[in-house]
Amino acid sequence: MNAENILNALNDIPDRCIRDAEAPVRPRQAVRRPLALMAAVLALCLVLAVPAAAYTEKGYTILYGLSPTAAQALKPVNESCEANGVRMTVESAVIENGVGLVRLSLQDLDGGRLDGTTDLFDSYSLRYPLSFFDCSGGCESLGYDDNTHTASFLIQLAHLDGKMLRPGKVTLEVRELLSRRQETEGPLDLDLAQAETDPVMQTGPNFRSAGGGQEGSFPEDYEDRAYLAPGDPLYTVGDGAAVTAMGWIGGQLHIQLHYDDILGRDDHGYLYLTGADGGEKGYTYSVSFWDEEQTGSYEDYVFDLTPDEAARYALNGHFWLGADKVEGPWEVTFKLS
Repeated sequence: MNAENILNALNDIPDRCIRDAEAPVRPRQAVRRPLALMAAVLALCLVLAVPAAAYTEKGYTILYGLSPTAAQALKPVNESCEANGVRMTVESAVIENGVGLVRLSLQDLDGGRLDGTTDLFDSYSLRYPLSFFDCSGGCESLGYDDNTHTASFLIQLAHLDGKMLRPGKVTLEVRELLSRRQETEGPLDLDLAQAETDPVMQTGPNFRSAGGGQEGSFPEDYEDRAYLAPGDPLYTVGDGAAVTAMGWIGGQLHIQLHYDDILGRDDHGYLYLTGADGGEKGYTYSVSFWDEEQTGSYEDYVFDLTPDEAARYALNGHFWLGADKVEGPWEVTFKLS
């Protein structure tokens, strides 16, 4: 069987078999070496013998699971693509001081859908040769050009262990974009004196995340602590966000926010307090847990202060809400050198 026939055979494998193969398995040691050897031989044959015309997307996906290096060697270079009236282009891709720097542009050919708030919504994925594994990737905005309707981004790739990144071919896929997000910041018309002294509480919610705040330390036993039970909205922050509970638990002030749609729009924000003198007081830590639909999130913000101290503060928030989604997908393949 020649290499082109191999790729054609890979392309004919049913999708359900691919899904089953991607499921985590703990194979016996006795079968690992033959499988690894077969994969290596197949990959070598493909790299040496496959003509460019034999490339198929499904064959590439399967081969990437066997040998990322071989799959990327076969992947045709394509530094620009269009989908849904948006063109994505790799403007530059270089390695500087061992770190990969990729400048990416997204141009709205129809106009009016992208702006300075456009981001990749954590919907991008990277495929690269084996030498890139154990890499971390980050993306930051470089700004938006109103005249050309173009948003620019910088993607950085670096080895987690500090090794120098070597040249190789990288494939970047972006599934969707978020843009025209509304940013608001300022006081919330909600009196902290309304905080319940004996609020309805819950333990062990369906935690989504947790983290430290601007002040204080993060408790290691956060999963064992009590938090506010969701209630009816006390104050609407903006489109898709509201304060749903406020009360004292264990001598700390808890204030709960609910975001209706974090999966679809990535709504997010945070709370802080301001004093009469203009000084700010941040939250000590926060926890997030899913709502019943598991599309929205409740956020409990915890402040270290007493009721007497709370009387001297006003509640404020900083929010990013109501983004519009632009569907792709877009995919480019480029040489990082």
